[in-house]
Amino acid sequence: MIQVFRERLYEEIKRSGITTKELAEKTRASKNEFISNVTHAMNTPLTSIHGYAELLDAGGMSSEQQRTAYKTILNQSERLTNLIACIINYSEIDSDGLQSYEVDFSALAKEMLCALKPEADKRNISIAERIDEGVIIMSRHERLSEIFGNLVRNAIKYNKHGGCITVTLNSREFTVEDTGIGIAPENLDKVFSRFFTVDKSHNGKNGGFGLGLAVAKKICIKSGWEISVESVLGKGSKFTAILSLRAESETDEQQIEAEAALNACARGKKILIVEDNEINLEIETEILQDLGYETDFAPNGKIAVEKVQSSANDEYALVLMDIQMPVMDGRTAAKEIRKLSNAAHANIPII
Repeated sequence: MIQVFRERLYEEIKRSGITTKELAEKTRASKNEFISNVTHAMNTPLTSIHGYAELLDAGGMSSEQQRTAYKTILNQSERLTNLIACIINYSEIDSDGLQSYEVDFSALAKEMLCALKPEADKRNISIAERIDEGVIIMSRHERLSEIFGNLVRNAIKYNKHGGCITVTLNSREFTVEDTGIGIAPENLDKVFSRFFTVDKSHNGKNGGFGLGLAVAKKICIKSGWEISVESVLGKGSKFTAILSLRAESETDEQQIEAEAALNACARGKKILIVEDNEINLEIETEILQDLGYETDFAPNGKIAVEKVQSSANDEYALVLMDIQMPVMDGRTAAKEIRKLSNAAHANIPII
């Protein structure tokens, strides 16, 4: 299934002007970068462990030097263990088939903030809570803890001494806003990438290897949520996770329409996935196909409009539209679809 998906992806990207050779080079570069980052992250603790072990074996160290060596070996061993655990956790998210259940996110958030408060107090960082009561989310305790904990820990780690953090949670979204170092505009699209760290001096410190936000992003994608970041360099950052809950204004008719559209998929219609990120696209495609739905895709809004316009009246059951994409964004594409002269095309459900 993955091979078929890749072949289709190559065809669509080729239509967008990117050659198969360029895509292959990009994929190879991504794999090489991942291996390089893992190797670099593992090299530091392994070098320290090996070096101090040789010194201890050679003898001649004072008692104080031996204590330092043993402490360093233990610390670096723990760091290496944390790195391996992070990589395994990141890799296992896709294959995690455990069922979701109702989690009191409000209670969990307050518990985690209490647990993280001592860490913030060490740097005189204040945490303001704006947490609504009774926010219940269909997820799992450990997954919500991972997303929430990663965002708050980063807000503490990259904050200024004496800074502040504002945590907001309601039935629609939760946000973590800090007064820290901020993120340069050219790095905003990289913060959710594996092993990327804004400040390289923090790399590997306290178990941080640039995987926390990548894990949060991956969990959000699998849960049907959306996570984004706004930031001003030198002033701070704001991370927002939009939760996939039924909006209060959503009518029963809309719910019935959505269910009917999904049922139509089982009768041979397709779901058109509009997504420019290869990893997101692969995850969404696998999830939908595992549920028995047939899928098609477009790498940007412009191609999505073209696909809908040229499709048979009953070819697509719905469009799963990303928002931020090159060439044409999701909102513009949705408006263009609604303007199509063919009513069957113009009225297709868009999520």
